[in-house]
Amino acid sequence: MSVMKVTLSALAVFMTSATCVMAQTVKWDMPNEYNQTSIPGVADEYFAKILKEKTGGAIEIMHHFGGALGYKGPQMLDAVGSGAVPIGNLFAGPLSGIDPLFLLSSLPFVAATPEEAKKLLDVSRDQYEAVFLKNNQKMLYAMPWPPSGIWARSRIDNLDSLKGLKIRTYDPSGTKTFSGAGATPLQVSWADTVPQVGAGVLDGVLTSAELGNAAKLWEQLPYFTGINYSMPLNIVTINLDVWDELSPELQQAVTEAGIATENHQWATISDHVIQDYKVIRDNNGTVIEDPAEDLMAALKENSKGAIDDWLAKIGDRGQTILGKFKQ
Repeated sequence: MSVMKVTLSALAVFMTSATCVMAQTVKWDMPNEYNQTSIPGVADEYFAKILKEKTGGAIEIMHHFGGALGYKGPQMLDAVGSGAVPIGNLFAGPLSGIDPLFLLSSLPFVAATPEEAKKLLDVSRDQYEAVFLKNNQKMLYAMPWPPSGIWARSRIDNLDSLKGLKIRTYDPSGTKTFSGAGATPLQVSWADTVPQVGAGVLDGVLTSAELGNAAKLWEQLPYFTGINYSMPLNIVTINLDVWDELSPELQQAVTEAGIATENHQWATISDHVIQDYKVIRDNNGTVIEDPAEDLMAALKENSKGAIDDWLAKIGDRGQTILGKFKQ
């Protein structure tokens, strides 16, 4: 065989191999309403790193943080289910209009510690998976936020200071709880929260110290009151058709990357609160860790109505979940 024939033969083999590799390489757009440095943002980058390692680069995640693709709240569930995007990171609470199950993790004062929040997820995971399946997607991993508290322009440390506060809430349970305690709540998506704070529409925000720090809320809302309200979840899902098209090997890699990400997030969440409080104080903010009993009593008392409303909407599923949680 001549040198020319050998070269052409080798080139043909190379081109065929390259074509096969390219055919197996996929890029997934992954939207996230939160910014890159937020807990869900960091988790998505961790997932992408592990996935790339496990697949040898066959699957590459293209991140779109801060609502860059325009999907917010319930739109994220529709985007993944319809195949507009193959994978997405969604905040559970605002999806309660689709299924009341999504209010579970943000029910006020039900699960306020990492251990309690993880147990609540574990006893309800099969229910989440069933709901996502109905919406043409598969649940990959879930991550908690640190406990939600109150960011405000002025000091919120007793019940009187809460009266009339125009505060952002993230789901119907929060709206009912804070309204009953005398505040003036507005349910607002995170992407719209910071602009409304800047415009003076909101004087307070119900969210974690972590997320508030990511948005530098201490510049306009320099007081943070730790009330351990709840530890709501963000959940990552994949379109079911996209999932079904993957080879068994790639499905296994995606599953393992999701498990690794979830385990990492839950293992590190406890460290965030201490660091988050330090960031607030380092930026001339004030952290109130011991609000007055009248404030906490009013919030907890009014949270009962929110929990009762949730149980009425979700039916037997809710009683079953909470029963397992309390065991």
